[in-house]
Amino acid sequence: MDWIQLPPLNSLRAFSAVARSGSYRSAGERLNVTQAAVSQQVKLLETRLGVSLVTRQGRGIVLTVAGAALARELATGFDIIGRAVERLTDEAANRPI
Repeated sequence: MDWIQLPPLNSLRAFSAVARSGSYRSAGERLNVTQAAVSQQVKLLETRLGVSLVTRQGRGIVLTVAGAALARELATGFDIIGRAVERLTDEAANRPI
């Protein structure tokens, strides 16, 4: 894997949170940052990838086809990372002193 080619992890996390929650506000609450910070990270990711991921629809948002595809893949990847970290912390907690 070429780490240089990957977009910043903060942008990927922000987009994933938007996709899961369905709003910039809720994503910001989940990430403990402002709605504006989340929006900025998603815009940075869109610029980096050269594709729109989210469109505004009224007062809400809708994922584009590309956004939905990326959201599915990120959900899988972040779930795998989460389980790996959980296993590690569980193992550390169960080690004898």
